[in-house]
Amino acid sequence: TLLFLPFTKQLCNLAEKTIKDNATGEDEDSDIPILEERFLTTPSIAIPQVKHSIDALGKLSRKNFSKSIDMIGKFKPKIMARLLERENTVNKLEVNLSHYLVKLTDKELTEDEGKTVTHMLQNVIEFENISDYAVKIAYKISEIQEENVVFSDASQKELSVMSEALHEIVDTVTTAFVEGDVQSAKCIEPLEETIDLLNETIKYNHLVRLKNGNCSIDSGILFLELISIMESVSDCCANIAFSIIAHDKPYDGFDRHKYKRNLHEGKKEFFNEKFIEYQQKYCDQIR
Repeated sequence: TLLFLPFTKQLCNLAEKTIKDNATGEDEDSDIPILEERFLTTPSIAIPQVKHSIDALGKLSRKNFSKSIDMIGKFKPKIMARLLERENTVNKLEVNLSHYLVKLTDKELTEDEGKTVTHMLQNVIEFENISDYAVKIAYKISEIQEENVVFSDASQKELSVMSEALHEIVDTVTTAFVEGDVQSAKCIEPLEETIDLLNETIKYNHLVRLKNGNCSIDSGILFLELISIMESVSDCCANIAFSIIAHDKPYDGFDRHKYKRNLHEGKKEFFNEKFIEYQQKYCDQIR
């Protein structure tokens, strides 16, 4: 690795040119980024090209999620077909990245490089999971349309608020990962807790409507299934955010459970402020 240090900048540029980068703009999902096997012998060069590819994966997953959520109440077969094509790209990229990162673990890595590879493996899985949930959401929306189910105005409002919150959390965590923005990553936990609270409130509101005869059992089941799938996306985002925060800390110096416990016990002022802000922004709309 030391032999390559004087040429690191040039090799990084070569790595970027080697990758088919269509991860921006309208054609962001046209090609799968190429991971060059020859860079495996030089982790300091391989790791940046992997990061570039995971950025593309994250953007693809974000786009799939956005397209699926936007179909609520207006399912479109053409968008569904494109979403499935994009999901196929995501799956291939996830396999390529996972295999490549496993090969990297067999190389001589510094402590920081080993930490980075672990961080990357975790996030490859989570971004792929977001795209998987996007497909599940799209199929559920298709099922709702096939069953000619029409939700009440209150239910539609709740779906709209939940969608808005999820758009924010997916967009924020993807940008945080791509830009390495730890401060933005710290916004995810209070937003994820707000989405959990939204989920609980929506379920309670639904039970009240069901009890009062304002919705049918069949439509209610579909509604709750859709809400449940949507809420799962925020869990993936929370995992990515934790990984971003942990990666910024000393290798063995970060305990996720202790970190979350401190947040939930009110020991972090930033968390408290953001949690109140997000509750006012989202929960207050459906109470």
